[in-house]
Parts: sequence; C-alpha cells; structure tokens
Amino acid sequence: MSLIASILRANGLSFGQVVAQTGSGATSIDWTSSSKQRVTLTGNATLSFVAPIGVTTTTLFIQQDATGGRTITWPAGMKWSTGSAPTLSTGAGAVDMVTLLYDGTNYWSQFTANFLTVFGPAGICVDGDSISAGYGSGVEYSTLAAAEMQSGFGTMTNIAVSGETFATMLSNIPSNVVPVINAAISAKQIPMCSCFAGTNDIVASASASAVYTTATNYFETCKTDGAKYCFAWTILPRSGFAGFEATRLSFNSMLLAGYSSIEVDYVVNVGADPSLGNVNATSNGTLYLDGIHPTAFGDQILADYFAANLLQVGTGVSVTGISPGTGSIAGGTSVTITGKGFLGATVVNIGGLRAASFTVVDDGHITATTPAAYYAGAGPVIIIAPNGSGLLASGWTWT
Repeated sequence: MSLIASILRANGLSFGQVVAQTGSGATSIDWTSSSKQRVTLTGNATLSFVAPIGVTTTTLFIQQDATGGRTITWPAGMKWSTGSAPTLSTGAGAVDMVTLLYDGTNYWSQFTANFLTVFGPAGICVDGDSISAGYGSGVEYSTLAAAEMQSGFGTMTNIAVSGETFATMLSNIPSNVVPVINAAISAKQIPMCSCFAGTNDIVASASASAVYTTATNYFETCKTDGAKYCFAWTILPRSGFAGFEATRLSFNSMLLAGYSSIEVDYVVNVGADPSLGNVNATSNGTLYLDGIHPTAFGDQILADYFAANLLQVGTGVSVTGISPGTGSIAGGTSVTITGKGFLGATVVNIGGLRAASFTVVDDGHITATTPAAYYAGAGPVIIIAPNGSGLLASGWTWT
C-alpha cells in the first residue's frame, strides 16, 4: 500500500475490496473480512451478519441472478430509514445497494434500488494539463477523489500531461481517451470523461471563445466515441500573465451558460471557489505553490469538487439547505445541513472547505462547525456519503 493510501486509511477511508459470494437459504455476511460485500442471489436467502469490529459503516450490494425475483429475510437489528424493510429490485441481474451504519448493536440502514443500473461501476478518463497531473504537490486530485468514493465505484485512469493545451488534448483523443473508453465498455463500466484544461491555451494567446470552441469539439468527440457522461472544469486563476484573468472568467461564463449544449453533463466549477478561484489566492502559499499549481491542500479542494460531481450521477444523496447560510471567514459558525442520504457521510464541505467538525444526526440532518476560510464569497455545500453525493451550489457565503 502506498504512503498516501496508508494516510487515507488512517483517516477512516477504506481501500477494502468487495468480497463476493452467492446466496440461497442461510447466508452469512462476515463484516470482519471486508466492509464492502456483494451477494448474488441464486434463491431466496435468509441473511445473518458477523458484526464488524467497532462502530463502522458497511456496504452490501445485492444482485439478482439470471432468473431474478429472489427475496431476502433480514437479520434482527436492522433499522431502516423508511421504517420498514425495502422491496428488492426483481429484474434479472438487478443490483441494489444497502448502506449500514453499525453502532455496536443495530444496523441503521439505507436502501438504494437499481443502484448499478442507474449509476454503475464507472470507468473514468481524467484528462488535463499539469494541474491534473499533480505537478509540484506530489498527489493527483483524482487519486484523492477516488479515495472519497466507495471501492465498488469503478476505476480512474489519469492521462493528463503537463504543458498540454486543450487543442492538443482534442487531437490526442483517438490515442489517449478512446482506449480508456473502450476498456470501460469491455469491463461493463459506464464510460465517463473529465477534462480540466484551457490554462495553457490562454497563455498561448487563445481567446475565450476559441477555448470554448475547442471544449465543444472535445466533449462532442468524447460522446461520439462512446462516453456516457462528460465533466468539464472552469479555469483557475494564474499569476504572471497579463490578461489571463479576464479571459478565464469569460470562458468560465460561456461554459456555465452553455455546457448542456456541448455534450457536457456536469461542470466542476472550481473557478468560482471562494478559496482557489479567488484571483488573490495565487499568492497564498497555503493554496498555491507557484501562482499556478495548487498545493496538496488545494488538490484536496479539487478532489472534493470532483468526487461530488462524479457521485451526483444516480445519487441517493441530496442537499436542500443550510442554516444559517452565511458566516464569517474566521470560522466557528454552527450550522445545520438538511437533505437526504446522509447516513455514513464521510465528507462535509462548506463553502469549498472541509467542516471543522460534523455530526450526522440522522438521514436528513447534519450539524457542523465551519472552518476558517481565506476570502469572502459564495461556495457550495457538499456531502459525500456511501450512496453518492449532494451538492448545493452557492449554498454558503463567507463574509
């Protein structure tokens, strides 16, 4: 295991593999062997659990065999978010997901029907320039984002190359992106493409409209070549280049206004983040290494945005509100976040930064304390939980 993986594991992020078995009649799920389990039903099953060690969150994937229509009798101690045991999806091959928070006695459980037919294991192609390649910080934000997701989510393939322009990435789609798409399809994964680019084009004197045209061609080509979902990024500020700020803001506005018409499904709007997206942030050594590339701390901010957007696909999580909705950049504001699917939440991000502390009250409520921030401005509220993510754009304002 890498040093980064070890650190993330120590902070409560599991890299455990999904343990698979068939189930018919009496079927035991041993949570001490892995926190992620899959059972393929070949008949009606009566489940029993070997309790995990200590308080923890576990995930159970339930798959119907080719016949379908199988049922489960659940063990004692199951506490369902709806008040009663769910009805399984019955179609041949259908996959449901159950997230369980074990408190030492009971399993507080949330059910997502047809999980893999809606969301599925993903095969994600991560394209970009030196920021995506992890220049200077020693870690790629895509690696950090993958650690925030359940291990059954899929695979992340980073093909980013330092110094590349969006135009070069477009020309390299056949050799770089298409093999990743085809590998995902062969593995029965949902092919997804993310591209975080445009900075080097602007430095090379490309106009905002020219970069937007390149983005249009890039994502339309990815969709033609088989990508199911595409993720575009707004551009971060950069120091030391005259006219860059005006051009990047113009491009960002074009992308946010027109993304749905250029085959982009989600925009990872880091360019408007109150911390990394602030033009003054490039001289802040906590956020930027050299006025261009984010620090490891900055990469974690990028990772939260990326994971939140990826996990919105077919999610069972939503954020509907936060009260109060504003607070000082000094931090220390107590807030209540409302929505659904919060059980087992691992990430609470307020205004682009991780909460100083948080408590999952129940499926629809989280209480948290805001951290200290860097600049005033509006940012999202992000919750990442085993069933996906919820993102309330501009839900929080730093004052």
